[in-house]
Amino acid sequence: MSAATVTIPMAPATKGLRIDRPAMIKIVPRTIKSQCGVEMAVWKDRKLTSEIESLSSEAHRAKLRQAASDFEALIKAVYPDAEITMTGSFAAGVDLPTSDLDFSLSIPSLQGDTVDKLLSMRRRLQHRRHFSEHWVTRGMVPVLYMMHSGTRIDIDVTIDNEPPKRNTKLLIDSGLLDSRFQTLCRAVKTWASKSGVENSREGRLNSFSVCLLLIHYLQQVGVLPADLAGTQWRSANQDSLGALFYGFMRYFSRFDFRTKRISVRLGKALEKDPLASLIVVEDPYLNPEFNCARTVRQFDIFERILEEFREAERSIRETHRLGISDYRNRIEEEGKERDWQILEWEWSATPETFWEEEKLVGRKRAWPKVVRADGSEVRN
Repeated sequence: MSAATVTIPMAPATKGLRIDRPAMIKIVPRTIKSQCGVEMAVWKDRKLTSEIESLSSEAHRAKLRQAASDFEALIKAVYPDAEITMTGSFAAGVDLPTSDLDFSLSIPSLQGDTVDKLLSMRRRLQHRRHFSEHWVTRGMVPVLYMMHSGTRIDIDVTIDNEPPKRNTKLLIDSGLLDSRFQTLCRAVKTWASKSGVENSREGRLNSFSVCLLLIHYLQQVGVLPADLAGTQWRSANQDSLGALFYGFMRYFSRFDFRTKRISVRLGKALEKDPLASLIVVEDPYLNPEFNCARTVRQFDIFERILEEFREAERSIRETHRLGISDYRNRIEEEGKERDWQILEWEWSATPETFWEEEKLVGRKRAWPKVVRADGSEVRN
C-alpha cells in the first residue's frame, strides 16, 4: 500500500498586508468646575459630598433631646420663674457626635452674684433624679457643670450670659439663609477638631471662630449674603457640599492672616493692624471689634494651623477624603524625631566623651568654668 500524500494549503501571503489594531483609549474622568472656583472630578465630588452628609449622628441627637427635655423640666419644677435659653451647637443645628448641651438661664428669684447663684442652684439640684456630678467653676464666665445620668450627656449652665445667645442666633440665621451651612459647619468642625485646629484651651481656635471662618468664606462665594441682617435671600450658587468644602480649604490655605482680618459683619476681609493678634476674626456684634480668635497667641501654633489648611487642601486634591490629618500622632512623631536629631548632634559634637559618659557610665558632664570679675576661677 502506497503512502498517502497529504497536501497542506499554504497560507496567503501577508506581505504588504496592514493590520489595524485598536487605538489605546485614555479614559479621562469627567470634571466639573464649580461656581466657587474649584475644579474636581465628578466621582470625587460625589464621594466627598457623601462623606460630609454622613457626619450627622441621629442616635446622639436623640440623647441630646432627651437630656435637654429632662433638664428643662427640672429647672421649671425647681424655679418656676426661670427663663431657659438653649445655646451652643445643638441649638444651632451644627452639633457633632461629641457635642454636649449648653444653657443660659435667667432666674429673678436667685440673689447674689453669678457664682452665688450657681452655688445655690447646685445645692438644690444635686440630689435630683436624672442628674449627677454637679460642680461650679470660677472664671471669667462661671459655669455649673452637670451630667445627665441616663445618656451621659454633659450640660453646661451659665447665668445671664448674653454672648452665647447672640452667637447661637447667628448660626441659626445662617442655616435659615441656606440649608447647606449647617451640614458644612459640621464637616468643618469635625476637621478642625480632629486636626487639632480647634482647641482654645491649648491656644488654638475656639469653635465659634471656626464657624465664623466658614461664614466668611460662604459670603465670598455667594452662598450667604454679605449683610447677614437681611431677611430675604436666595443664593445663586448651587455648588455641592463637596465643592464648597474643598473651596473652603483652598481659600484659607492661601489666605494671608498676617495682613488681613476677617469681618463677618461687613462680609469681607480688611487690612489688619500689624500689632494685632496672629489671627483676627471680628465678633459680628461687639463694637469696638472683639477678636474671637484671640486664643491663638503662639507663632508656632499659628504656623501649625496654616499648615493644617494646606494639608487638608492637598489631601482633598489628591484623594477624595475630608483631609483630616492625624495631628496629635504627627506632633508626637516629629517630637521624637527632633529629640533624636539633638541626641545625634550632641554625640557628633563630643564623640570621644559622649558615648562613654551618657550611654555607658551615665556620669554627669562637668560644669562649665566660672570666672570671677578679678579673673580667678571658681572651682566646682
